[in-house]
Amino acid sequence: MDEINPHWYQLADRQGKGAALRPGSLGGLAEARRANRGEFYTPDAVAKRMFEIVAPALQAASEHEHARCGILDNSIGTGRLIQFASPDAHAIYGIEINTEQVRALSANLEAAGFTYELLDRGMESVQIAHRAVSCALINPPFSLTLMHPAIANTPGGTWGPYGQGTQAISHSFALQQALGAADLVVALLPTAYAKVFQQEASHEASRLRAIIQLPTRSFASEGTAVEVSLLVFGDQSTTKPVQALALEHIDDPLPDFQLRCKSMRHRPAVILRGVNENPSEPVITTPRTGDNRVRVTHSGRKITLLFADGMTEAKVMNALYVDRLPFIEGLRRPKGWRYVGQGKFDVEVYLLQPDPRAAFRAFLSEIADAGGEPLVDPGLHNYLEKRIRRHARDATPFRLTIASTAPTRQQLMATPKRHLQINPNAWGSAVLPKGVPVTLHRDGEQWTYTHPVSGERLVLSDSALRAAFEVSERPDESETGWRVVHPGRAVAFPDLAKALRARMRASGVDKIVSWDYQQEDLIQLLMSRGAVCGHEMGLGKTRMAIALCLLGGKHNLICIEPHLRQKFLSELADCGVASSDYQLINTPEDLGTLRRINVISYHQLRQPVHPAAPKRTWAKALRHRIATLVADEAHLLRHEGTAQSRAVLSVAARRTYGMTGTPIANYPRDALRLMAWANGNATARQPYGLERPHLTAELSHGHTTIERGLDAFRKTFVTTAWVTREFENGLEKGAKREIPQLANPDQFRTWLAPLLLRRTREEPEVAQYIHIPKAEHRVIRVEWDEPHRALFLSTAVHFKEWWYQQRRQAHLENRGVNLIALLARLGALQRVTNAPQMPIPGLRRYGALTSKQRAAIDRARFWIAQDRKVLIYVENPTAAEVMAREARKQGVPTITITGKQSIRERTHALNADFRAGDVPLAIATLGTVQTGLDIPEASVGIFAARAWTAKTERQAAQRMMRVQQRHTVQLEYLELPGSCDTYQHQMVTAKGAAMDSGIDHQDSEASEFIHLEQVIARFVEDLATLRGQTPQDLRKELTHAA
Repeated sequence: MDEINPHWYQLADRQGKGAALRPGSLGGLAEARRANRGEFYTPDAVAKRMFEIVAPALQAASEHEHARCGILDNSIGTGRLIQFASPDAHAIYGIEINTEQVRALSANLEAAGFTYELLDRGMESVQIAHRAVSCALINPPFSLTLMHPAIANTPGGTWGPYGQGTQAISHSFALQQALGAADLVVALLPTAYAKVFQQEASHEASRLRAIIQLPTRSFASEGTAVEVSLLVFGDQSTTKPVQALALEHIDDPLPDFQLRCKSMRHRPAVILRGVNENPSEPVITTPRTGDNRVRVTHSGRKITLLFADGMTEAKVMNALYVDRLPFIEGLRRPKGWRYVGQGKFDVEVYLLQPDPRAAFRAFLSEIADAGGEPLVDPGLHNYLEKRIRRHARDATPFRLTIASTAPTRQQLMATPKRHLQINPNAWGSAVLPKGVPVTLHRDGEQWTYTHPVSGERLVLSDSALRAAFEVSERPDESETGWRVVHPGRAVAFPDLAKALRARMRASGVDKIVSWDYQQEDLIQLLMSRGAVCGHEMGLGKTRMAIALCLLGGKHNLICIEPHLRQKFLSELADCGVASSDYQLINTPEDLGTLRRINVISYHQLRQPVHPAAPKRTWAKALRHRIATLVADEAHLLRHEGTAQSRAVLSVAARRTYGMTGTPIANYPRDALRLMAWANGNATARQPYGLERPHLTAELSHGHTTIERGLDAFRKTFVTTAWVTREFENGLEKGAKREIPQLANPDQFRTWLAPLLLRRTREEPEVAQYIHIPKAEHRVIRVEWDEPHRALFLSTAVHFKEWWYQQRRQAHLENRGVNLIALLARLGALQRVTNAPQMPIPGLRRYGALTSKQRAAIDRARFWIAQDRKVLIYVENPTAAEVMAREARKQGVPTITITGKQSIRERTHALNADFRAGDVPLAIATLGTVQTGLDIPEASVGIFAARAWTAKTERQAAQRMMRVQQRHTVQLEYLELPGSCDTYQHQMVTAKGAAMDSGIDHQDSEASEFIHLEQVIARFVEDLATLRGQTPQDLRKELTHAA
C-alpha cells in the first residue's frame, strides 16, 4: 500500500538503548531488555507490515462512521508503530515509562495535529477501559517481570508482592491488556510464546486469526536476530482454524484477514487511567477559623484528632505523618498504612515504649510544636492508664519449668573454644581469647557475660553456650534437671493472685481444679483476656476449660469437636457442675436460654440456624453475647480460611482461651494464627499482625520499613528453601519447600512466653500428682517383598521424573507447581507403600499382604502373648480391613476403628469389645484416634504407617498414656527402607524437634534435611549397588517387573 507514508514522523533516527548492545540471541535480548526496560524499537519495515494488516479495517470504519479510529501502543517508545497513522483519520493512545521519549513524541504528535493521549508510566500501572480503542499495535518488552496492584485487573497475573494476580511477565501482560482494550490487535511476540498462546482454551485465544512468522533478520537493524511472529486478532471469536504463515521476506504478500473494527465515535470518555492518580477532591475540608484547638480522643486502640481549623489540621497532620512511605522493592506494606508516622495513632505502639506515658506526652508536644493546642479527652487518659496496667500483666511470661542438661547454678566458668568477638557486626568489638576462662551469669533462660573494659554484653542460650564454650565446671546430678525459666504471673502480681484465689475458693471452683499447679495456672490465665493453655495430654485441660467458664461471666461458650459432646457433658457432671448451669446447644430455643456454660460443636457453630436463612449461622446468633469462649483442640484454628475458624472469630467473645496439647500442630508457623486469635492481632503483647503491621517500638517516631507481621514472622522463624508469592501472602496456601526447622529459637521462645501456658508430665510440680512412665520407642526395619519393591520403585521413579519436569516447566513459566497434581501423585506413592491393595489409577492392584503388614500382625501377636492389648495404626480403612481379616485368620480377635464406621459404631466396638471385652487387638486409622479418645486399656502401639506430622503420631500415642495406664507404653514404628516411611520419619522427627525447641526449650543438633526425591534417588542407587547394576538399568528392570 504505497499511500502509507510517515510524512509527519520526525523521530526515525532514534534507537532504543538496547540496540547498541548487540545481544545476538533471544536470551541475550531478554537480558538486555531487563537492563534497559525493553528499549528495542521496531524496525520500520516490520512496523509498516503491522500497520498494513489493520489499515483496511481502520479506513472502512473511519469512512463509514465519519470519525477517527483509535490506535493503542502500550509500550510506545518513540512511536515507531504509529508512524504510518494520519492526523485526520487516527487518534493515538500510548504508554511509555521513559519520560524523555514521551516528551519528544508528544511534541511531534502535537506539531502534526494529532488527537493523542500519552502516559509516562509503566503499562502495569495503567488501567484501560474495555474495548476503548479501534486497534492495538504492540511490540512489548519480552520476559520482564512486572509487579503492581493494578495487574490484578488483567487476566493472567500470578501471585506477586501485592497479593493474588499482581505479578506478570511483560509480553504476556501487554497482550492481555491490548486484547481487553482494542477491537483488533497485531502483536509482535516471540515465536515460542505464540505457539503456547495458540493452545490456550480462552476467549482471547479464540480471537486469533493468524500467526505470521517473520524472517530471522527482521530485527538486524536493532542488533539482534530472534525468532518473532506477528499475532493477528479479530474483534470476535471464531471457529475457523488459525492461519500459520511464514515470510521469507518482510514484504511477501499476505491474505486479507477480513478484519473489522469501530471508530472512536461511541468510545469511553477516559481511555487511559493511572491507578495511583490523586483524586481531585481536597483531603482537608475543615474551614479556616483560626481556632487551633485539637481534640485528642480515641476509638478503641486508634487515636483520633478532631480539628476546628483547616490550616491547623494541615500543619499538624503533615508534622505527625512526616511523609508517605517510600516504595521499597519486595516489601509488602500492611493494609491501610501509607505514612511514615502512622504508628503514632495506635495506642498499642505506646505500650511497647519503655515509658508509654512519656511517649504519649511527646506525641502531644509534636501537636503543639506544629501549631495546635492539644486537648486530651479524659476517656483517652483513662483508657491509656488501664491498658498500661493490663499490658504489664499481659507481657509477663507464664510460669515455665523446663528440663535442662545445662547447670542450674547461677554462674559458671567457661572457656571459649575459639576467639570469640562479642558483637561481630560492630567494628572494634571486644574479643574473648581462645582458652581464657570467663565467668558467665544466669539471666532467666540465658547466660550473660559483661566485658570489663568495653562494657559490651554477650548473651547466649544453653545450646549456644555448649557450641562456643568448654564448661570447665562439670555439674553434679543435683545441679542439672528441671529449671524455672519464668516464675510466672502469680509471683509477679501477688496481690491480684490472692484476690483471684479467694474468688476461686468462694465459687467452689477450687474443687474442680484441686491440684496446686492447676490452681496456679487458672490464676495466671485469668490475669489476661486471652491465652493458649498448651498442657500435654492428660493434665486436666478439660477441667481448666470448665473453671474458666465458671469464673468468666454470665454466659460462656465451649467449642468442641462433634464426637466429644457426650464425653464433655459427662465431664461436667463429674466435676459437680449443677445441671441447671450448663447445656448442649442443639435447638434454636437454646439460644434464648443461655446458661453459664454452653457447649457447641465446631460443625454446628458454622451451620445456619434455619435452612431458610443460610447466612445467619449459630456463630452470628451468639455474636457479642459470650463473655468467655474456650476452644477445645484449639490447634484447629491455625487455618484462618476454614469455616470453623471464621465461625469462632464471628462469636467475638470478650475473653478467648484455647486448649490444645499441640500448639504447634505441624510447622512452627502454625502457632501464629492461633496466638493471634487468643492474644491479639498486631498488639503490644502479640506484635505480629496477619494483614496488619509488625508492631515495634520504632513506630512511635516514624519507620520507613514497616511491613506486615506475616512477612516479619516468616523471615524471622520460618525456614524454607523456596516459596511462591501465594505462600508469602498468608503462610497457608501456595507452593513452597518448607524445612521443618525453627529459625531463631530463642526469639521464638521470647515471643511465645506471655502467650502460651505450657506444662509437661515430668516437671516436678505436675509429677507429684500424675506419674505416667515415659513410653519406649522402637523403630523396626522391615525388608521388602520383591514384587512390592518393584511396584513401589516403578511409582517412585515416575514420581521423581514427573516432579523434576514440573519444576523445570514451572521455572520457565514463572509459576508454582500444580499442588493438586503433586498431592495426588504423592498420595499414590504413600498408598503403594502402606496399602497397595487399594485400587490406584494406572497401577495394578497388589493382592497379597505386604511384608510390613505381616510384620505388624506378628508384633501384635508377640505382645498379646504377654497379656497386652495392642493398637495398630494404619493409613486408611482398606489396610485396616485387609489386616483385620488376616489377624482373625490367625486366631486373633480384632476390631477396626475407621472413618467408614459411624461415631456410634466406633464407640460401641471400642467400649464393649476392646475396653471391657476380650478383644486384644484394634486396628485404627490415624485420623480416627487423634483427639478425645482415652484408651489406657491398650499399652502397645504399632505404627504400620507413618504420619506427616508429629502432632498426629504423638496424639495417637497419647491415647494410651493416661493415669489409668498400668504398663510402660511400647511404641513400635515399622519402616520399609527407602520408602515414604523414611521421608515421613524424618519429617515427623524434624517437626517434633521444632515443636519441642519452640515450646519446651529442648535444643537438638541441627541435621541435614533430605527431600523426598533425594530419598528415592538414594534408594535406587543403594539397591543398584547391591545388585551390581547401574541405577538406570535397575529402573528399567523393576519398572517392567511392576
